[in-house]
Amino acid sequence: MIRSCEWYGMRAVEFSKGDYTALLVPETGANLVRLAHTRLGVEAVRTPSRTQIEEFRRRTMVACEEIGKIDYLSVLPPQGSIYLFVNIKRTGIHLFLY
Repeated sequence: MIRSCEWYGMRAVEFSKGDYTALLVPETGANLVRLAHTRLGVEAVRTPSRTQIEEFRRRTMVACEEIGKIDYLSVLPPQGSIYLFVNIKRTGIHLFLY
């Protein structure tokens, strides 16, 4: 499922597949701001709180760094602008984020 939503006053896109839910914010370079395994209640990415939004906007590598810490995910680092390719190793699901 894919749907448009609002996240701290910014337009966002939420999508889910199976037990995973993700949230992207296009105006910040399509940064992945949430990746969660909903059945287990596990947040795989540190989602910024309302007080961290300005820092989040300044630090474009946050999503890449956080995803890179998870052993069953791999990510190519951004090159120039935000460009993330995430692979969920156990499932074969690939996320291409720009």
